[in-house]
Amino acid sequence: AFSKPFCGCKPLRTGSWKTPIQILYEHGVVSGDLPVFVMENAEGEAHQPSFVFSVTIGGVKCTGQGSSKKAAKQQAAEAALKILNIDSESG
Repeated sequence: AFSKPFCGCKPLRTGSWKTPIQILYEHGVVSGDLPVFVMENAEGEAHQPSFVFSVTIGGVKCTGQGSSKKAAKQQAAEAALKILNIDSESG
């Protein structure tokens, strides 16, 4: 077993790991306003792609960029969590 996750996941009290995307979705379920992710841009060479995703939730729109779709979505979700003052460390 690994002691640390490969992604930027944070440990929860239960010992499970959740990504910023999962935390944002859970907030959306509770608040009744689910996040909507949209791929804004994809460019670059096949060996070095660049993706830009946006997420909209509760009137807040954030973007994230990364070398994979997952990384770009996670950056967008992390930005939204910060703006919404949701602590990604405690879940």
